[in-house]
Amino acid sequence: MSLRFFAGGGQPPQSHEVLLVKAGGEGWYLTGMPWPEQPPFDEIGVYRVELGAPGYERLAGLARAAVTAPAGEGRSADAGGESLRLDSAEAAWSPRERGEPAQAFVDAAREAIAAARERPVSVARAELADGHVSLTNRGERPLVASAGEVRAGRGPADHAPSPLRLARREPAEVELPAELAPGASLQLALPSPGPVADEDFPARYALVNLRWRPGVPGEPEELDGWMIAGPG
Repeated sequence: MSLRFFAGGGQPPQSHEVLLVKAGGEGWYLTGMPWPEQPPFDEIGVYRVELGAPGYERLAGLARAAVTAPAGEGRSADAGGESLRLDSAEAAWSPRERGEPAQAFVDAAREAIAAARERPVSVARAELADGHVSLTNRGERPLVASAGEVRAGRGPADHAPSPLRLARREPAEVELPAELAPGASLQLALPSPGPVADEDFPARYALVNLRWRPGVPGEPEELDGWMIAGPG
């Protein structure tokens, strides 16, 4: 791949997003947790990128400008970081301290990611139902996961809470098949979310953690994936 954009880190559960594009515009987007930049937050997996040659040249031009621009302020461990590699040139910055060239590149990369999420390859989506979480592979290839946990907590009724809030809850281990086939669903028992202790956080949410295998060359063999499932 000639272009690689990474966004991730921060406090656990850490975000993790990678956009990989080769000249000609084809590539992959993979995520173990797109918080807080790329909603919705109820999916992890691998998606297909199809920008076409003109789309790639536009993105690569913005990447060149970001790589050659002066470096921004130091990255914050709490906020995570962003990095860009174009061929052999590299740059990194904090999402809180993007310069104008970096911001223009990130905006274009986010457009490409949004389009890629309409092309799932191997993707797990978590949905909350009465007493359980439904985990479905909406891609065209099996999703392989080696371990999993689910937590339940509460958050606002109108938007997903921070995963940091839900991660404090006690996890319950879940049994997983060797792989989740395309179109297959798995129901996970939901622990108690606890009572409503704050009127600003009345809604029930689940945080699903999977140790999964993206199967993308050059990327880690396994990743931690985090999905937030809540009211529809």
